[in-house]
Amino acid sequence: MLIILNNYIFFICNIIIVESFFTLQWRKIIPEPSCYVIKYKPIELTMEISRNKNQDLAMMLIYESLTYVYMDIEFDIEKLISNHLEMNYDEVDLFIKQTVIKSLINKDEIIEDIQKKMPNWKFDRINRLAQAILLQAVTHYRYVEKVDKTIVIDNAVKLAKKYLDEGDYRFINAVLDSVL
Repeated sequence: MLIILNNYIFFICNIIIVESFFTLQWRKIIPEPSCYVIKYKPIELTMEISRNKNQDLAMMLIYESLTYVYMDIEFDIEKLISNHLEMNYDEVDLFIKQTVIKSLINKDEIIEDIQKKMPNWKFDRINRLAQAILLQAVTHYRYVEKVDKTIVIDNAVKLAKKYLDEGDYRFINAVLDSVL
């Protein structure tokens, strides 16, 4: 059972798996030895998020931004980023901010370059998650930092395998191999 009260998460269970980001406090509430309430209080995250996780988060934010753009809804990118990540915008990793903002600024140019490499497809007709992965990868390679093309493609393929249908990663691989 899960109960959320005043930003604390309470679990009642027999087996406990503790995440490293939470501090643990025990209080026995029922006389039976197998039932406990475990109180997890979030603590400040002091360790940096891995680059792969940052790429994952950047792709999700690009996807969310594309959704607003296609629905013709105005949005504040700083609020979107801070709300999605549940942290102050100033605390968000620079890679995430640069990737998301630069992908939106250069969206039309990137889409035009991608469209040239896939003449039988319309960019607007492919899965929006695939669009976000392609935008994130091209932005990372061209506008954020110079890294090896194979690393960028490999990361995009990992995202495609994680979020897209089986086999769609081949499409992402082929498009990025010709665009980058």
